[in-house]
Amino acid sequence: MATTGGVISSTGVGGLTLGGGIGWLVGKHGMSIDNLKGASIVTASGEIVRTNEASHPDLFWAIRGGGGNFGVAASLEFELHKVSNVLAGYFMYPVEDARTVLEFYREFTSTAPQELGLYFEISFEPESASRVVALGFFWPDSAEHGLRLAEKIRAFKEPIAEEINVMPYADWQTAFDEQFPSGRRYYWKSSMLTDIEAPVIDTIVDFGSEPPLHLSSMVVEWYRGAMNDVDPAATAFEGRDAQYQVIAVGAWEEESNDDVGKEWARTANTQIEPHSISASFLNFNSVEGGNRIRRQYGQNWDRLVDVKRRYDPDNVFRVNNNIQPG
Repeated sequence: MATTGGVISSTGVGGLTLGGGIGWLVGKHGMSIDNLKGASIVTASGEIVRTNEASHPDLFWAIRGGGGNFGVAASLEFELHKVSNVLAGYFMYPVEDARTVLEFYREFTSTAPQELGLYFEISFEPESASRVVALGFFWPDSAEHGLRLAEKIRAFKEPIAEEINVMPYADWQTAFDEQFPSGRRYYWKSSMLTDIEAPVIDTIVDFGSEPPLHLSSMVVEWYRGAMNDVDPAATAFEGRDAQYQVIAVGAWEEESNDDVGKEWARTANTQIEPHSISASFLNFNSVEGGNRIRRQYGQNWDRLVDVKRRYDPDNVFRVNNNIQPG
């Protein structure tokens, strides 16, 4: 049994869920917030509030995408789904083929089944000490069907390496853990899009192929299916029309590189943002200023402010992507 749980096994369930929560199961089962059935929230006054669709429904609506603005999530209750073995792995290509692979990725995902998970990445490969392009592949249903999809990717261009296997879902959830070790310094910026236009492809390839800090990467996630089928007003997370998210993943080891890493991520996202939808996914964005926060929530903003005013009028919970009470 499982529910949508991010892409790194060490991701904290509280932050993941309150911010929205994506993962390999979004196409089939939706976001983490779409599977949240209830929560116990400790409010700024110290009250423990049990919230769900029937009890404090306004708070339940707000915590599904509104982040930690309304209290501390002391417990979360999720709907689970039967998920046994999955077909998953990767295809790897030389960085020189980044543009060709990304253009194929855009075309392939425009007609691929919604159950499929497929991520694009330009990153540093430690074994060869070189930059590579990878497609992360995930299929949760019949292995036979998944193998046919994998063969279509393989037929597009022979990879320099690949590994596609049947495995327990929980094992696949650890596949990228080594790429994001605890203690490394990170700074991320992202934008959600309905399409990957030519200028966006240019930015992804340019910034991913030669970043100033070699551990940094450019990632594209594809969204579809159950995530997109939810009304934007049904939860605080408004970006339900997003098909892709482009993430500038700044990563480095030394504190002395902080300014370089941050500037790289900010500049990449600045070039992509004009092609994005108004909403953004703040789980993948370091703390933002007020105007961007407001744009993120679009039509849901005024309602979020009302809930904030009711449950945290003094803005106790403010060290976050903050929704101010007034």
